[in-house]
Amino acid sequence: MPSTGRKRKPEMISTTSTSHVLSIEIDNPGSLNAISASDFHDLAEIWESYAQDSQARCAVISGSGSRAFSVGANVKEFQGDRSPDAFWHNPSRGYGHNLEDGRALWKPVISAIDGYCLGGGLVLALGTDIRIATRRSSFGLPEVKIGTNTVTGASLLAREIGPSRAARIALVGDRIDADTAYDWGLVTELVDGEHDEVLARAHQLADLIAANGPRAVQATKEVIRRSADMDFRDVLALGESLREIVSASGEFEEGVAAFVEKREPHFR
Repeated sequence: MPSTGRKRKPEMISTTSTSHVLSIEIDNPGSLNAISASDFHDLAEIWESYAQDSQARCAVISGSGSRAFSVGANVKEFQGDRSPDAFWHNPSRGYGHNLEDGRALWKPVISAIDGYCLGGGLVLALGTDIRIATRRSSFGLPEVKIGTNTVTGASLLAREIGPSRAARIALVGDRIDADTAYDWGLVTELVDGEHDEVLARAHQLADLIAANGPRAVQATKEVIRRSADMDFRDVLALGESLREIVSASGEFEEGVAAFVEKREPHFR
């Protein structure tokens, strides 16, 4: 796919933009794409930039190499005086929020997972809307094995697969395989193949999403995310309000015209 040439590389996380799709890569394969404290801050900047980029309509996040999506926080940085709280703390934003911000954005995010998806890596994947994985991938929250508790990981995992299955993963601290993750609803889709195949599938879905009305897509994601914590009547009210905003943008008019004229819509 041709690149627009926009590129930034903050330390171990790189981004490239192709058409309307932003690609985010954790580029630290020698350490199984472990994420340092500075990387958390860079990731926060990437999410903010993605939210404000008028051209980017969908994002795909992956890990470099074929061994891991990410094994989460670089545990070596916990040595010395640094506590887990200090590691996660972002002075400008409070605690957390950098890994799971893909969930808070109204623009969609897809994770392409190949290999280990553990700890903060799993939290990062849980912050995405669609998770595509290879069959050799494995998933886990091993924090209890080093004497600390997972907070965001436990909460998001329970929302996705239920409290009992989340407890099985988070309290034992070992890994589950890709087939189990798919059966439990943690993974959206499994790919027969390796790194290139899972990336290709993720980008295929991202291109399909990016071809849709961008405001309609964002409004739909907002309803999906907010509905988990809202009364159904409130969800309907929110959805109708968002529909009025989307309709006023001209997207619906263009979509209907394209359907009648049997052509591809040109959403701006």
